[in-house]
Amino acid sequence: MGGTQAPLTILAFNYTLNSFIIAGVVTVSNTFLASLGGYAFARLRFPGREVLFCLVLGTLMIPDQLRLVPIYVMLVGEEREFSVDRDKVFLFDKETQERVRV
Repeated sequence: MGGTQAPLTILAFNYTLNSFIIAGVVTVSNTFLASLGGYAFARLRFPGREVLFCLVLGTLMIPDQLRLVPIYVMLVGEEREFSVDRDKVFLFDKETQERVRV
């Protein structure tokens, strides 16, 4: 048992280090790009500025969970039917749809 712990510990450390590096790079780049966009909206006057600003605000108002549903459907590649309960979203494939409807 003791012989397998060292490689697993090294791999776990490498995975953790890679995750921190990716998270840091993404955070710094998002902050930089968001500050450039904020400066452009605050200081520069250009045609379509208001429409573009409303588009940015509109996308910020959509919850992240709602944006995950179409991405899931694209990745799965099948048509699925959605059923929305009070606080749950159910995904049904075609076989389940037929069993539920019968």
